[in-house]
Amino acid sequence: MARLALNLFSTKPSPATSDAAGAGLAIRQALDKVQGLRAQWQDDPQRLLGVQWIKSFQTRRFACQYQDFLASPRYGATAHFFLHRLYGQEQPQQRDAQFARIANAIAKVFPEQVVHTAVQVSQLHALTETLDDAMGHALSEAYGTDLPPQGSTNNEDAIQTYTKAWRSVGRSGERHTQLQQVIQLGQTMGTLAKVRGLGLSLRMMRGPAQLAQLGELQNWLEEGFYTFYELDRQAGATAEFLAEIEGRESALIAALFASNPDTGRLALQQVLKPVAA
Repeated sequence: MARLALNLFSTKPSPATSDAAGAGLAIRQALDKVQGLRAQWQDDPQRLLGVQWIKSFQTRRFACQYQDFLASPRYGATAHFFLHRLYGQEQPQQRDAQFARIANAIAKVFPEQVVHTAVQVSQLHALTETLDDAMGHALSEAYGTDLPPQGSTNNEDAIQTYTKAWRSVGRSGERHTQLQQVIQLGQTMGTLAKVRGLGLSLRMMRGPAQLAQLGELQNWLEEGFYTFYELDRQAGATAEFLAEIEGRESALIAALFASNPDTGRLALQQVLKPVAA
């Protein structure tokens, strides 16, 4: 029954067999990498603590830097999806497990655009987790379990700690790749929002997806589709949203990699200023 429901997505021919196999392999490789990192964290609680600290800081940074978007009737839903569902930690392991379990099915029965999106999501996820792990490891090496608290009264210590971890890890090329993958994924989601019949197919898939224990993955796909569908109905909104993200993130990356380490620290200080107010 679930397979029949998945076939409802086929608004155009599925990819060729070799392409489908390649897409399935790419998804599995990306998620295997994520699972490998999680296994390391299980064996090294101190490293896990560092990763959790990094993720907490970045979530807080996103919430501050994009508070105008989050509060905007025009961009609010899309900003929330990016912050909490694309990058954030809302049931990632459950979604990943479901994603990996049907990697081959995704590649065989979904139309080409959906397959491409699935590959993009998995590869962005793997890169993000890899970079977070590198920073978390740097923190665990430098601070052990004695990490500074985060919050409005501890901004300066937390900013200094984050800036040092970022600069010690480096990987400028991968940071720019990560940003470009985010932008490209947003562009792909905007394209999917124009696919006729996809929204109806997603709604019809709810019951079968729950029966097949793929509910979290189906919810994620449906939320992403409708978020960009609503945004795309507003002329120019998708392009404006992604351009603004690219501009803000590029500026912060440049500041954090500047020759003077105070440049990045001051940039983060400005971003987190609303928290301290």
